[in-house]
Amino acid sequence: MLVVDGFSGARGWDVFDRELGINSVGVEHDAAANSTARAAGFHTMAPGTDIRTLSPCDLGFEGGKFSPPCQTFARMGNGHGRRNLDVVLDEMEWVYSHGRIDYSRFTDARTGLVLEPLRWVMEGDLDWVVMEQVPDVLLVWERMAKYLEKLGYSVATGLLRAEQYGVPQTRKRAVLIASRTREAQLPVPSHKRFHADRSEGLKPCVAIMDALAYQPPMQQRSNQNNGNTRERSLRSVAEPSVTVTRKIMHWVKGDVNDLSRPMSVQEAAILQSFPADYPWQGSVIEQRLQVGNAIPPLMARAILKQVL
Repeated sequence: MLVVDGFSGARGWDVFDRELGINSVGVEHDAAANSTARAAGFHTMAPGTDIRTLSPCDLGFEGGKFSPPCQTFARMGNGHGRRNLDVVLDEMEWVYSHGRIDYSRFTDARTGLVLEPLRWVMEGDLDWVVMEQVPDVLLVWERMAKYLEKLGYSVATGLLRAEQYGVPQTRKRAVLIASRTREAQLPVPSHKRFHADRSEGLKPCVAIMDALAYQPPMQQRSNQNNGNTRERSLRSVAEPSVTVTRKIMHWVKGDVNDLSRPMSVQEAAILQSFPADYPWQGSVIEQRLQVGNAIPPLMARAILKQVL
């Protein structure tokens, strides 16, 4: 099955392609991410390809995976997307009516990219589509679901927690799943929710030390702090990781400021559920960005199983 992975990055959506019977073609403008994809054996359109310039109807894809840039919607980002949700929702009506996106309405063009999946569904005549973004985009996905239903798709939207699908990390994401050939449903959790789930029959969360296959003699320090180092949280290695981002996390011995060493790119990638030998390319800064931006592969697999 030929599938487009829009905004493909380091290919978190595609790690389990062979198992799922998919052949994904990535669209990604970042050179380092494209190098990682090639090293991992994935096919990507010409480096630097701008997804806004492509005509999906000419490409013959059956399905689509989309994780648009999150920087303008994320709480740690510039906030442009959150402040302009009314513009996003208004522009969505235009996309549905006219089949194109007017990027001049956005002072930060990355905000408008959240509408590209709708354009691709309409123009590319896709059988199914899956989308993932930060939690504040759920409102966008819920509105987009109404247009997809008008186009004949069964649609499910909601917030998923990565640790409930075997990812050794707490990470919440807004998801949209749509299909023209089967009833769309959110994936059923296989693992318990961290600190808040007593459900019978579910597996415990995967811990840091279990994912890394060794136990660091220390704790994990969060990479988010709102400008105050002492507000950073700590996680035991017997717990799942905090959300992995591009920012460096550290191992600490005792107090939150008692740094031992930075967490390596490979360790952060494993906590995202990438294979331990994944061939990250580019500078260390570029590699950390790729890891932090990716959808956790185990979470992606759970989502994709709902449409395949």
